[in-house]
Amino acid sequence: MLVLHRGFESGLQEKESSAAVLNKQTARQVQQLDYQQDKGIKEGQVINFVGTTQDNVLIWDTKQKLIYHEDMAVKQADRLNLLDSDKQQIQYLLDGNQKYIVATIKVQLLRKTYYISTFTDLNSVYVAQKRLLRDVQVNLLVLFLVSTVIIYILTKQILVPVHQLRQASQSFQTDPMGYQPLKPMRHDELTELVNDFNQMAHRIHAMVASERENAAFQKEFASHLTHEINTPLTIILGYAELIAESNVTEEVKREAVRYIVDESTRFKQLGSRISQLIQYDHVTLQRETISSQMLHEKVTDIALGIRQQTAHVFQFDYANQSDYRLHTDMGLVSEMLVNLLDNAVKAFPQQSGRITVAEDLDETGLTITITDMVMD
Repeated sequence: MLVLHRGFESGLQEKESSAAVLNKQTARQVQQLDYQQDKGIKEGQVINFVGTTQDNVLIWDTKQKLIYHEDMAVKQADRLNLLDSDKQQIQYLLDGNQKYIVATIKVQLLRKTYYISTFTDLNSVYVAQKRLLRDVQVNLLVLFLVSTVIIYILTKQILVPVHQLRQASQSFQTDPMGYQPLKPMRHDELTELVNDFNQMAHRIHAMVASERENAAFQKEFASHLTHEINTPLTIILGYAELIAESNVTEEVKREAVRYIVDESTRFKQLGSRISQLIQYDHVTLQRETISSQMLHEKVTDIALGIRQQTAHVFQFDYANQSDYRLHTDMGLVSEMLVNLLDNAVKAFPQQSGRITVAEDLDETGLTITITDMVMD
């Protein structure tokens, strides 16, 4: 707009300069004609010379009375304000559809003084200004439309990572374990945001996986713990029922009481180990030296306790017994034997069966084999 304004002012100044120069030239020519005659030129000669030299001109006498005019100029005569000044006057007549610039100059001759007003049409300047303004408006409109399209395309390109993040966030909320990391498409702040989101998703993924693993471990732990508790309790209950029978000898009762006391002590140790496992995530082994006889008696006690409580009928015996000494945790060994023997009994169908325990001692260690067989 500043360029338009300057261009418009330049056009007006050009018209103003042209009008002023033309009026000065006419005035000089009239003065030269006047000086060439001794008594000066007459009014008619002034009117005739100026009228033929210029178009759209007014001539005033000394009393500022209009003595010559043209049809176009006379309509604007009343709008002029003549000043008694030797300097040329410039006036703008901008009212209405016709716009003019009027240059008025005072011409002093031998006989009289005249005022010559030259009219210059400014419509061409205004038309050019309007045309240029219209062109600028069209160009601005085209520029606006092009800019809108460019901004739209750039905005879509900029918002692509944002849309990807939104879709990834929704997908991650639905299935955090199936989330696939986003691949950055360029290097800018949005890419850093995508990388941060991938890192956050990775950490949450690891946390969810850890929580699920812990939940599965807790479920498995609860299942094993229930089995670890139920099986010894079943054996203890079997020995307790054995004590209650009337035809049981005192020796058998003493053995039953001993086993119940041993199992109760082992339960206490089991509770302590569970507490260690929960608090410290590990269990301290309580190693001791045990003889083969102690292990044989423990296996026999467990088998008899299971047989006393279960509905299955089975026979139990040792295929062979070795003589040895072990340095181990008797509580854990007992838990293992209880689980193995109990699982062997549960594998029997409704008919009776046989459980055989065999031992194999060599330089690598002791191997205990428990075999369950269905008897016809």
